[in-house]
Amino acid sequence: MRGNQIQEKKKLSFNTQQVHRLNLFITILMAILIVASHIVGNGAAESASYIVAGIIVIGCALLNYILKIPYVVKEVFYAALPGTVMYALLLLGGFTLN
Repeated sequence: MRGNQIQEKKKLSFNTQQVHRLNLFITILMAILIVASHIVGNGAAESASYIVAGIIVIGCALLNYILKIPYVVKEVFYAALPGTVMYALLLLGGFTLN
């Protein structure tokens, strides 16, 4: 019983810098995988808009990582960026899911 009380009093803590670094890595990896699959399927010439979109997304993620803004705002941006990427690529691809 005493062990449970001690565990309840401990506060959850984590290094937000490491979390932001992981979010940056995941965002860059997603952009690279999406753009690379489109390049393999359609060729580099037809994928120019996807390549530019991928570079813009990676730039936004890097900018979010570098800027000195409150960590809560960074978390919201990191959470919104992958969904925004998927939506933008859906619009660019003419609403195709592959």
